[in-house]
Amino acid sequence: MIQKAFLLKLLLLVVIIPSFGQIKISGNVLDQVAGEPISFVNIGILNANVGTISNDDGSFVIRIPASYLKDTLIFPAIGYGRRAIPISSISISGIVL
Repeated sequence: MIQKAFLLKLLLLVVIIPSFGQIKISGNVLDQVAGEPISFVNIGILNANVGTISNDDGSFVIRIPASYLKDTLIFPAIGYGRRAIPISSISISGIVL
């Protein structure tokens, strides 16, 4: 099976919520070539039971407990493969893979 490459564009809104001990990350998952949103991508923390799914427009929001801030976010998408990002590398300025 040929897998298409995809661009993970995190238009990040990183909010640290000290009272709840977690951060909130929001962004969009886009096709690398067409720039179109990718719907229903699983987004989660590697080896943990924390995650979400991107919406029809590729947007997502995930809340990450402070205990997982040194872990990795994974983005597996059917037909695209999987991207992984260390949570510690995410900043307010955003990242593009």
